Amino acid sequence: MDFSYSLSSCHLQKFSDDFAAVLLITDGDEMEYRGLIQDFVDWSLRNNLQINANKTKELVVDLRRRNNPPPPACHQ
Repeated sequence: MDFSYSLSSCHLQKFSDDFAAVLLITDGDEMEYRGLIQDFVDWSLRNNLQINANKTKELVVDLRRRNNPPPPACHQ
């Protein structure tokens, strides 16, 4: 079964062995983003797929002025 996530502020780009998600976070609410990551991890486990943590990257673009970066997403 293919992974899908239905949210207007989320764009998924899927390849045969790769996956990218672009998600707009508004008002500092990261719940949807964290939910997407957890759903993908759960889907991978159900389908006997391993996520290579050494190749997994998270890119956060935050145009607000703040001193502390957000915590990394958990993808284990």
